Amino acid sequence: MAVEWLRERFPEYAETIACGDFTREIPWPGPFALIVDRASLIHNTTVAIQ
Repeated sequence: MAVEWLRERFPEYAETIACGDFTREIPWPGPFALIVDRASLIHNTTVAIQ
């Protein structure tokens, strides 16, 4: 999984690297420095994205 690889590669940031679903409530406070989106627009319905 990409998150595990990132945590191993950048251990100094391991506590701040998270995986979430933007179609649901995100349990972390913002702001965010970086968001990586791996094709979520392709794999979710228009209603879920809105």
